[in-house]
Amino acid sequence: VAEATAKTKGENTKAKVAFLRKQILEELGDKPLEQALAEAKHALATADATIAEAAAMDEAQSAQAGSVHKEFELARQRVTQAVDEESAATERFFLAQEKRRQAMANTEEQKRELVEAQKKFAMLEVMSVNARKMQLLEERREKALQMSEDAKRELLEQKHREKDALVATRKALSIARQAAKGSGRGRGAKHVSDDSPPAALMEPTPKKRALPE
Repeated sequence: VAEATAKTKGENTKAKVAFLRKQILEELGDKPLEQALAEAKHALATADATIAEAAAMDEAQSAQAGSVHKEFELARQRVTQAVDEESAATERFFLAQEKRRQAMANTEEQKRELVEAQKKFAMLEVMSVNARKMQLLEERREKALQMSEDAKRELLEQKHREKDALVATRKALSIARQAAKGSGRGRGAKHVSDDSPPAALMEPTPKKRALPE
């Protein structure tokens, strides 16, 4: 950019000098040489001043253009930096939003898992209670069944004992009758019924065991 500006400046200066010289020669015409030289010197001085002024103006414009270009570059860099920072901030924002969304999704998933775990725990607890109740009921049923079997067995044993006692009583009565007849004391002997054995020969009847409720 600086080389192009300097080249343009040189070309403009040469063009202006050539134009001024041509204008001076055309203006000499038939004038005396001294007058023409004086006028030429004056014109050259004026031209030099004009050229110097133009050169100074070009230099000032070039300096101003360079300053403007530098300011433009600085502004462009600042804009580029601002755009980059904004893009980075936007990306960070979206990343934060995505992390937040993922965290919320994970939280919801953990809540669902907790609810399912609580349901399973409650179900297992109910099953455990039911199992304990069933076990207790089974133990009670087995105990009641055992007591029923014991009562039946005891009842059968009692019936056997009563039957044996009745047989023994009848046998004793038969022996007593025969003895009474043989001794001749049958007339004064007390009548004894087979259906009513003596109390001394009867065994006490055991009480029945109450069945469990």
